[in-house]
Amino acid sequence: MSTQGEESHQKFTKKYNLNFPLLADTDGSVGRAYGTLGGGGLVSKLKSAAGMADRVTFIIDENGRVAHVISKPDVANHAEEVLALL
Repeated sequence: MSTQGEESHQKFTKKYNLNFPLLADTDGSVGRAYGTLGGGGLVSKLKSAAGMADRVTFIIDENGRVAHVISKPDVANHAEEVLALL
């Protein structure tokens, strides 16, 4: 999920041939609820004003609870990073 719009998500989905939907948080409500948008400090406030959220991965378990949080994902190895936690 990101703060980018649905058109951006559709292009990304097509470019990488994804077989699942991407969610858009265009109003930032989910990002604020999960603490990835906003927060203290000047950099966070500037990013929030620009609609930019921190890159964080939340792994939700079968009961709908946050089971793991990857606060600084290693983009190059992120799939393996996530799979190791499942």
